[in-house]
Amino acid sequence: MAGMLDPRLDDIPALKDKLTKLEAESEANKDRRKLELALLLCGAHAKLDLRRGVVQYADLALDIDDTCVPAHSFKVDALRLMCAGKATAKGLAKARKACAKGLAACDRVVACEGLSVFRERFRAAATQLDAVVAPPAPAPKKKKPKQPEPPRKIDAAPSAPAPPPRPASVITTADVRAAGGVAPKKSDWNSKDTWEERDVSSWAVERFAELLCEPTNVVSDDLNLKFFDVRRVTGDAQVVVFQRRVRYLFDFGTCELGWVAEDGGGEALFKGTVQLQDCASGTVPADLELSTIFAPKTDAQRAVKTWLRDGARAAVAAALYPRVLKIEKPAQRYAESAEGAVAQDA
Repeated sequence: MAGMLDPRLDDIPALKDKLTKLEAESEANKDRRKLELALLLCGAHAKLDLRRGVVQYADLALDIDDTCVPAHSFKVDALRLMCAGKATAKGLAKARKACAKGLAACDRVVACEGLSVFRERFRAAATQLDAVVAPPAPAPKKKKPKQPEPPRKIDAAPSAPAPPPRPASVITTADVRAAGGVAPKKSDWNSKDTWEERDVSSWAVERFAELLCEPTNVVSDDLNLKFFDVRRVTGDAQVVVFQRRVRYLFDFGTCELGWVAEDGGGEALFKGTVQLQDCASGTVPADLELSTIFAPKTDAQRAVKTWLRDGARAAVAAALYPRVLKIEKPAQRYAESAEGAVAQDA
C-alpha cells in the first residue's frame, strides 16, 4: 500500500469521483478499496499543503480501519503543521491525542512496513508538540458605555407618521397561506400577457422542507428513517407568465438533506446527511440523484444506507411532485404538478 501514496496533483477530482462511485457498489473488498483511495487523497492533499483535507480523508480511512498506521501518520503530520503555524490550546490537545492514538495503533497492528519509522515519527511529533506553548486567550473587549439620549423638546411639533413598508418582492409560505380568494397569477399591469417572472424561491424551499419532513419512512420492521432538515439549497424557483400561459419552474442544483434513524419506539439511533443533485422541474422522479458518504458498521446502518440508495428517491419524489395538496385556506386549493407548485381556485 505504501507504493500507492504518490498520486499526481491533478488526480484529486478523479479520486473523489472514484470514492463517490464506490459507495454505490456492493463488493466484498469495497472497504479495502475505500481505504486505498482515502490514503491516496491524503497524499495528494499533503503535497498541496491542504492540511484540513489531509485530516478529513485520514479520518475516513481510520473509520474503516483504526489500526491503519499510515493514516495516523498523515493526520499527525497535518495537525502538527497546523499547530506550528498558529497554535491554540484546542489544536495542541487534538494533535497530542492523535500522537497517542498513532502510538497505540503501532502496538496493535499485526504487520506494517516501516513500523519502527512510524513509531519514531509519532514520538518526535509528540516531543515537538510538548515544546509548543499556546498563546493566552485574548482579554474580553470592554463594552463602551451607552451614550445618554439628548433631552426632548416639549413644544416640538409631532413628527409625521412613517410611511407604510413596501410589500416584499419574495413570496413566502406565510404570504401564500394568508392570501384569500384566487391566488395571483399575473400582475395587474400585465394586461397583454407579456413576459413576467416572479421569484418564489423562499416559498418553494420552505414547502419542500415541510413535505419532506412530514412522513416517517419505514426501513424495516423495527427501523424507520425521518428527514428533519433541508439545508444548503442552491438554485431558485419562479412563476413565469408568457402568452396567457403560467409556468411554475424550479431548479435546485444541490440540496443537503438531514436524516435521523429511529427505532420502532421513535427513539433516535444515529443521523447523517444525503446530497440531492440536479433536481429541476424538467426532470422525472427516476432521474433524481442522491449520494451519501458514511461507512456503516452495524446491520442497522447498512440497512439505512441501502434504503438511502434504493428507497430515498421515492420519498424525495413524493415531496417534490405531489398531485394535490390542501393548505389551511379552505376556499383555495393548491395543486402541485411535476412542474412545481400551482395555485388555483377551488
